[in-house]
Amino acid sequence: MARDLITVLEPTVDTTKSLASATATQTTISTTNNATIVGATGVKDNSLTIIVIATTAGTVTFKAGEYPNSVQGDLAVACEAGATAIQIQRPTRFMKKDGNIDVDFTTIAGKIFAVGKHAGLEATV
Repeated sequence: MARDLITVLEPTVDTTKSLASATATQTTISTTNNATIVGATGVKDNSLTIIVIATTAGTVTFKAGEYPNSVQGDLAVACEAGATAIQIQRPTRFMKKDGNIDVDFTTIAGKIFAVGKHAGLEATV
């Protein structure tokens, strides 16, 4: 079965360079389909944050990728009911060669989205 897609949201910086904002599109968590985070290579290291809004507690597992530090294996994060923020410090641990990250879900229900600071020149509003 095809995985659901979670596109990384890159907030736009305002003209004063004081803040960045964007409206998040949340993806419904499916323990059947699981998901792929698309666009992880477009954000700076240490800025990729996954927000889980769980209606039922469960586990979010970041699957090992294809780069050398993937030897550390999968990483399972327990999420209680409510909001959980997961900041990915070293995304290459989980990245596949196409730059995406696969995420599996166990018993959890709710919504998920990803946010990251754009790598490269910033667009302003």
